[in-house]
Amino acid sequence: MEKVLLVDDEPDIIHQLKRIIRKEGFEVLTAADGQAGLELFQKELPGLVITDVAMPGMNGIELLRRIKKLSPRTEVIVVTGHGDYDTAIQVLREEALDYLKKPVDLERLLIALGRYQERAGSLEEFLRPSVLLLDDDEDARHSMVRYLKKEGYDVFSGEDGEEGLRILDEKRIDIVITDIMMPKMDGLQFLKQVKKRPGDIEVILITGFGNEDVVVQAMHDGANNFLRKPVDIEHMLIAVEKAFEKVTLKRSLARKSRDLELTQNIMAKLTEHGDIVIDLRELGEVQGHDIGQKLFDLAILPIVTVNSELQCVYANKHFRNIFKDDLVNISDRWEAELPRIGIHGFSYDQFRNRVLSLYESSDNTVESIKLTEFSYIVFSKITVMLIDRNMHLVAAIFRGERK
Repeated sequence: MEKVLLVDDEPDIIHQLKRIIRKEGFEVLTAADGQAGLELFQKELPGLVITDVAMPGMNGIELLRRIKKLSPRTEVIVVTGHGDYDTAIQVLREEALDYLKKPVDLERLLIALGRYQERAGSLEEFLRPSVLLLDDDEDARHSMVRYLKKEGYDVFSGEDGEEGLRILDEKRIDIVITDIMMPKMDGLQFLKQVKKRPGDIEVILITGFGNEDVVVQAMHDGANNFLRKPVDIEHMLIAVEKAFEKVTLKRSLARKSRDLELTQNIMAKLTEHGDIVIDLRELGEVQGHDIGQKLFDLAILPIVTVNSELQCVYANKHFRNIFKDDLVNISDRWEAELPRIGIHGFSYDQFRNRVLSLYESSDNTVESIKLTEFSYIVFSKITVMLIDRNMHLVAAIFRGERK
C-alpha cells in the first residue's frame, strides 16, 4: 500500500482529508507541523506529501523545498489559502505536483491523487473496478455478487440504501448497481445521495416492468443505465463494463484538464500585447530550463519553440516523438514527418516565414493558421525570463487532422 504523508496543524482538516485519502487505497501518515512532517518523511519515505502552507515553525513551502532536496522524485501537493494566487504559482515553480485552495475541494483532491498515481506509474493498480450492489432480495443479490466476482470486480453488497451509504463512507466505489424498490432508502433516494458526493460514481438501476416513468426520472437524475428484472447476467456485465469505461474516461479527462490548467497558471502572465511570459528568474539556468521543459511536456498537443535563428529551444514530448528526438534537422524532414500527425500542406518555408514575421511584429502576437476543418497551427510569441537575460521565442502548437 502506497504511503501518503499529510501535514497540517488543523486536526479537523487532517481528519477530513485522511478519510478521503484512505478510501482511495493509500496508507496515510500524519504530522501537525513542518518539522514533524520532515522528520516523519525521512523515516517513512512516502511517495506523496500533502502539506498546508501556513503552519507554525517550518511552513509548507520550506517543507516542499527540503523534501525536494532530499528526494526529487517525491511528489508534493500544497494546500494554500483561498485566493492566494502568488503562493500557488510559487509552489508550482518549486516543482509541486499540484496545489489545493482552502477549503479543500474534494473533487480536486481526487483529481490530484489520480495525477500522482498516473505520474508514479501506479494508476494501473487502481483500475480494478469496485462495485457496490444493493438489493433486498438476498438470493438475487448473492447470485449477482458471485458473477461479478468471477469477472474480477471488487464487490461490496447491502440490502438497502442506508447500508449503501455506510459502505460508500468506508470504501472506494466506482459502480453502483441498486434495486429501485428497497426498504428504508429506495434506489432513487440513494441515487440522489450518491450524486451529491465527490468522485465519479456511475449508478445502474434495477427495475421491474411498469416503472417506465420512474426510469425516465432516474436517468434525468444521473443514472447511467437500468436493468430489467429478472436481471440477465450478461446484460448486467455489459452494463458494468460500459459504466466503468465512462468513469475511466471522465477521470482521464479531468486529469488532463488539470494538467493544462496548471500549465496556464504558470504561463498565463501576459504583456499588453498578449505575449506569454514564463518567469524563471528565481531558478538557476539548468533548473530553469528543466522547469520550462516540464511545462511544455504537460500540453497534450505537439509544441515547438524556436528562436530568431529557427533553432529549437523547447520541444515537448509529442513534438520530439514526431522527429524521433532529432531537432537539429527538422527542416529536412518537415514534409515527411508532419503528415503522420495530420498536418498537410504546410511547408517548412511557410513555417519559417510565419515565425520571422512574428519576430518582426510589434503586435498581433498570436496567429492561427487553419489547414482543414479539424487541423490548425497556432503561433505565439513567448518570453522566457531567466536570471541574467530574457529569451524571446515563438511557439508553434499543432493540431492535426482527425484520423
